Order: sequence, then structure tokens, then C-alpha cells
Amino acid sequence: MGRVLLGLALSLGCGGSNPEWESPQDAGDADTDSDSDSASTSDTASDSESDSDTPSDTGSDDSRSEGCGKGGATGLRDESLDVAGVTRTYLFSVPEGYDADVALPLIFGWHGAGGRGEDSRNHIRVEQASAGAAIFVYPDALPLPGFAAGWELDEAGRDVALFDALLELVSSDYCVDLGRVFSYGFSFGGYFSNSLGCFRADRLLAIAPIAGGGPPGGCEGTVSVWIAHNQDDDVVAFAEGETARDHWLVSNACGAESAPVDPAPCVEYGGCEEGRRVVFCAPETGGHGSHGYAGAAVWNFFTVR
Repeated sequence: MGRVLLGLALSLGCGGSNPEWESPQDAGDADTDSDSDSASTSDTASDSESDSDTPSDTGSDDSRSEGCGKGGATGLRDESLDVAGVTRTYLFSVPEGYDADVALPLIFGWHGAGGRGEDSRNHIRVEQASAGAAIFVYPDALPLPGFAAGWELDEAGRDVALFDALLELVSSDYCVDLGRVFSYGFSFGGYFSNSLGCFRADRLLAIAPIAGGGPPGGCEGTVSVWIAHNQDDDVVAFAEGETARDHWLVSNACGAESAPVDPAPCVEYGGCEEGRRVVFCAPETGGHGSHGYAGAAVWNFFTVR
């Protein structure tokens, strides 16, 4: 299927609001399709791709979730839960060294169209860069008309409800720092991360959409944002990434001036509202994919402040 208006795809799939931005393609947009420089995949949470300092604080009393002090199984496993009468599945990863008295960041990874949670984990590799210093959730999308699997991007849709349910479940069972909840996604998952930045800014500290677009019109949330979009992307146009950048610059009251930051060719904009950051990475090549530095760069953006 060629590129279509996302509003049309949503109106066919679930009704509700029709955000006016373009969608990624259908199943050809899966996370596993393109990875410009990516390292090989790994099933272990301990493979580090980052030499950054890992967070070690136990979280403030206000931000520690009700799961603190509770024991919980560790490792990587498939899980499911019921959301509004529908069984939803996800890949769940708790580091082997988990300490129930130490509040950890919670990071959601959203795959591209036609993919599954494991694709998000293996493609962008934020977890591998974290070296066991966070809890990760990788949900699986359900079918949408025209998409083998995709995310409903409106606030009343089933996938914002899925985010809410997963956040409540994980923070009830595990020690989560509720002041350090993050979302990243590739392509369709990037669109969804932008939507969550709008609709759940009160629960997210930062987002990292990669090769995605959005956010929807009428967005009022403000979050810190790390965006990567290749200029030669032939699935989701580079202009979509620029539109997302421009939205968050205005939303976060940033200035027009930027300065280079690691990794190249990323830049960070100055003058943003206190506590807010906007980083934009625009490699000239790479097609509809991510670069090997993405995992470590996203992890550093989320946790080194």
C-alpha cells in the first residue's frame, strides 16, 4: 500500500479522531527492515553499548512506585494482560541485578508497522546500551486496516489505554521511578511516541521518535524530545521529522539556535523551557532505518541530564 493519510487509516480502523498527518507504510515498515549501521542483535540485557554513567539513585519518595520493596521475577519473558476485554501481549525485561529497593527508569519501546515487540528491542538496542540499569516493556501492536500491525494514535484509542495499563501494572509490581518514564519508537512506533508525548506528558519525562512523524493537531503536552530522521528516508518523508521537531521546539519554548552534540550529526536547540530539551539528528543517508549509535544516544538522552 502506498502512503496514505493516517486519518483515513484510523477512521477505517477504529473511528474516533482523525489526526491530519501522513502515515508510515504498511508491513514493509517493520523494525527489522532497515538498520543502517546497527550492531548485531542480542538477547542479553547486559550487552553494553554505552560508556555513560548509569543511574544509581533510589528515586525520591514522591517518585517511587508502589512496587518498591516487592520481589519480582527478572530476565526477559513474554507476558500478556487484559485491556478493555482484549488480550494484549508484550515482551518484558527486568535486569538480572534488579534490587526491589532501587527505583529504576521504565522505558517503553514501540515497533514499526507489521513488527513485534522483539523487533523494537533488537533494532534500536536501547536496552543493550543501558547495561541493566532500567526496566523495559516492548508491546505488540494489533492489526489495523491496511497494516499487519499498527498503533492507534488517538488519545481514546486502544494503544494509549495499553500504555496506561502497562504503566500501572509494572509500577505496581516493580520498583519504578515514576519521574523517569520514557518512550521511544521506530517509524509507526515513532508516530506513537509523539502521540504519547502529547497525551501522556504528565507521565513521561522524554520521548525518542525515530523515522516517525506527528504529533497530532491540538497537542498540548510538553516533553523533552530526541528525534532522528534520515534525509533520504523513502517511507516516511524527512519533512515529517522536521514537522515533529518544529512542533516540539514551539511546545518547549526553544530558540532557533542550535549547537552540535554527540553523536554527529545531531544538534541540540537552546533556550528551551527549564527542564526541557530538543535534540534533532538528520543523517544524510540511511533510508528508512536507524544508525548504530541510536541505542546509546537515546539511553544517554533519557538518563544523563
